[in-house]
Amino acid sequence: MVRASRLVTAAVVAAAALLPLGVLAAPAHADDEACAELLEGQGRDDDAIQEACEAGAAGNGPECLSILAGQGIPPSRAAQACLLAGRPSDDAAPRSLDRLQR
Repeated sequence: MVRASRLVTAAVVAAAALLPLGVLAAPAHADDEACAELLEGQGRDDDAIQEACEAGAAGNGPECLSILAGQGIPPSRAAQACLLAGRPSDDAAPRSLDRLQR
């Protein structure tokens, strides 16, 4: 129970950090696919992971973090994925997830 409370607290703190990103501007085409790819095989429910990444891509960082916390994703990894989801997708440029997965 204490661990769950700490996880929720960490998610709320991370959400507070991400909130301005969602309020300032939602990207025209965000990268929910890169978010889902980063978290592949790390959660308990792939549909929930996809839902979280779509929320992040829509500019709703707190919802993204909350869903990922419920999936047992560590808060730092969840914040990383939600930020990645909110970034504009640039299909012309190669995306390097290796740097983010270290």
